[in-house]
Parts: sequence; C-alpha cells; structure tokens
Amino acid sequence: MKTVGDISVRQFIQEYLIDDIGNIVKTHPYFAFLLMAVGIEFLGRCQSTNTWNDSQNSKNYFDDGLAVPPLCQYAKKYPCLYHQLRCGLAHAYRPGGIILSNKGGVGDISCDDFYADFIAACKNVLDDKAPKKVRNLDELFFAVTTTDDGTSTTATTTNNQVQQTK
Repeated sequence: MKTVGDISVRQFIQEYLIDDIGNIVKTHPYFAFLLMAVGIEFLGRCQSTNTWNDSQNSKNYFDDGLAVPPLCQYAKKYPCLYHQLRCGLAHAYRPGGIILSNKGGVGDISCDDFYADFIAACKNVLDDKAPKKVRNLDELFFAVTTTDDGTSTTATTTNNQVQQTK
C-alpha cells in the first residue's frame, strides 16, 4: 500500500488496480488473476449506488464490471466467468473449467492479455465510459490513520463503518 491517509475511489483504481496489480502480473501472474477477478467486481461496484460493503450482489457487481469494454468480450466467450474465475479463485484458489496462462503459455486466458483488457476497463471507468452511471470517483473510499498504540483505523465514508486492523 503506497497511500497512507485519505484515498479516493479514483486513486484506489489507479494505485491498486492498475499500478500494483501491474507489478504482480510481472512476478506472480497466477495471483494477479485473483486480484483482477476481484477488481472486476470492484469496477462493477463503481457503477452502483449501493454501499461499498453490500455483500449480497457480488455476481451482479462482477457482471457489471465485466460489461465494461473491453472486458465484455470475456462475458461473451465465457458465460460462467463469475464462477469459473472469480469464485473459483476466491473460494478454492483454482479456476473452474478454464485454463489460465502466463505470457506465452497455453490456455484459455493469458494473464498479459487479460491485464491489458483489465487496465483498459479501469481507464474506461475512470473516464466515465462505463455502461452504467458511475458514482463520484472522487469520493473518499477509505481513510487510514495510525493510532498511538500502532493500530490502523480504516473507515469507509459511504456507511460510516469503521474497522480496526493491526
């Protein structure tokens, strides 16, 4: 994490989804797939008016994120990508029914190509070119403050929930 302090949704997309995942693609492509799958869900949440912590609509958020060009090509080719990629990696740490590959590998989805499309989708969200109305990307996504005892308090502003972390 590079940012300590307030971070907007826009900054989060740039720093975490584009920059940090880009570094992971180079060294750990398999891990990058998991991060991109969850990142697609985040892009879908950027198009919602629900709170950030709404946990009841993950598939809808993933589908909304997958609708952002050029990721929409994967929705057409893999109609069950939510289960095959996002759920497979997030819940069992393995894809289901698709083969993931790193650069030059044999498989259904290449990490380098998928990341290039993921970046383009992130930029489409940043440029307000997503299929649905995008929430204010300059709103505060979270704030990080360090307390005297060394804990960090992370607070989202959309529903005022505070989570203590060490």
